[in-house]
Amino acid sequence: MRRGQPPQRSQGLFFPAGHCEGIRLGGYLLQGGYGWNSKVLGPACESVLGLEVVTADGEQIYCDPENHPDLYWAARGSGTGFFGVVTSFKLRIYRRPAVLGTCLYMYSIELVDEVYTWGREMSPEIDDRVELQILATCAYPAAGIDHPAITVASPVFAEPEEEAAKALAALGTCPVVGRAMINIPYAPTNLAGWYTAVMSNYPKGPGAARRRYGGSWSAAVHRADRDIDGSTARHYRPDHDRGPSGRTCSHGPTSSPA
Repeated sequence: MRRGQPPQRSQGLFFPAGHCEGIRLGGYLLQGGYGWNSKVLGPACESVLGLEVVTADGEQIYCDPENHPDLYWAARGSGTGFFGVVTSFKLRIYRRPAVLGTCLYMYSIELVDEVYTWGREMSPEIDDRVELQILATCAYPAAGIDHPAITVASPVFAEPEEEAAKALAALGTCPVVGRAMINIPYAPTNLAGWYTAVMSNYPKGPGAARRRYGGSWSAAVHRADRDIDGSTARHYRPDHDRGPSGRTCSHGPTSSPA
């Protein structure tokens, strides 16, 4: 990546970065990386085309399927057990989906058995472009709900918009959907909105990242005005260099876990 190039989103490109803010690409990629649209694109480590590595004896080498393939394949999922220090990654990036939408259903906690039983049974039938997310929460102030509730909210990456709405239709088949407090089968959204909603489910302040990665899972409907393309590009280097280079891009070292 080179300073001064436009961000990925201005060129219609996309990378499946993590669901939470603050995820550093180094740990995310080495540990596998399940992110946005990963049901279609696969875990993020499958998009690693090559990496620069400093070995234990101080040698700097480049690894890909033809050069040091043992280290290359080990890096795609080894996590903290990797045998060197990665200083940069070369990544495959993708055409950005034209439409990002979501559904939103909210149920009283008294319907927990019905909603989760339905969710388990129908999850294998969900379109790969949809990420099924069902979350139980103590309250949902943004929707004016001040008591425990269950949220079914799932992003969809598709085109055109009619296809996005069609892919989400299965989430409206819950047998108690008629008793939903909120029933929105489809609405256009963006990843910035999803990030906001995801982060609202995690603690804030000192030590929040440690508590977050210690046991929670990523939740429901997310944030306005930041999308994956700019987000991942900003995290690629500490100096915030960003921008695509053809169909691939590179980023420098990071130290935070995924």
